[in-house]
Amino acid sequence: MRDRQIDLGEEMMHAAASAGKHLDRLMAWGIAKETIASLGAYAPIGLAKVERLSNLMYQPNDDGEPHLILPVHEGGDIIDMVAFDPRWPDRWLRRTGNAVLLNADDIAAPRWDAGTVEVWATPLDWLRAGGEGVVILDYDNREVVEQLKLCETIVTDRVTARLIRLEFSRPQPVPNIVNRERRRHVA
Repeated sequence: MRDRQIDLGEEMMHAAASAGKHLDRLMAWGIAKETIASLGAYAPIGLAKVERLSNLMYQPNDDGEPHLILPVHEGGDIIDMVAFDPRWPDRWLRRTGNAVLLNADDIAAPRWDAGTVEVWATPLDWLRAGGEGVVILDYDNREVVEQLKLCETIVTDRVTARLIRLEFSRPQPVPNIVNRERRRHVA
């Protein structure tokens, strides 16, 4: 990535301004007008040309390919952004790599359904579902399991369910535990 500080808010505002010109395309991809409007204030949908970097990251580039851009909030702050081409919604890129879940705050939100959360396979699926639930952005990050442990029930598709079960079945790292009393006698 570049050495300069990334201003996610500024980049998101620029991308959101571009998306406003393409509302018909957003709706053609199955995103409801109501979703576009309701997400507008909190998580506007943007459109920008991007260049793919290593490690599934991206940076804005006027010579790049057009992608939909979604901000990733945590605790009210934008911590990352997700870019994807709606023609291949299962191939997304992140701007900073700081986010492991899209809409992670939804897991901790008080719920009427006793801890049930919807996990969508792709950001486009999430948008088509009205921006409810979460998308796992980084299956390799152990924080995903820690976040999903807060859920009583996870509702998802067959493939995503298999991936989530795989994450839960991986061994947990255990720290080296030293008995304080034995350590004093050895020295």
